[in-house]
Order: sequence, then C-alpha cells, then structure tokens
Amino acid sequence: MQVKDKYLEMLINTHTPVTIRGKEYYIEKNPIGSCDGCAFKGDWCPTKAVTICCSNGGNILKLKEQNNK
Repeated sequence: MQVKDKYLEMLINTHTPVTIRGKEYYIEKNPIGSCDGCAFKGDWCPTKAVTICCSNGGNILKLKEQNNK
C-alpha cells in the first residue's frame, strides 16, 4: 500500500472487508488520525493493520459481524 493507494480507496468505497489474522474487517476513513473506534485499539496492531490505518489520510478497522444462520 502507498500513502495514496487506489486499491485501498476502492476497498473503503465498496465496503469490502480485508482479512487480518483470520478475521474480516471493514475499513472506515478516520482523517483525525485517532485510533478511537478501531478494532485493534488497546491491542497489538499487526503490520497490515498499521499500513492500512496510516494510508490515505487515516483509517480505522471495524470487525465484520458474522451472520449466525
């Protein structure tokens, strides 16, 4: 990923989840640069999560809810 990554922008705009440590997360824009609301806040952040969060002006990750059907 780059500072302004077109693929990451597409994932955000289409609400497509990314897989990190075997779980799926949605990427949400967070231009204030805070970790508030991020699924990894208070936990160790994997490299992939840090890269996503620090790209395209700031993002956070939200855990995708699993359907219990």
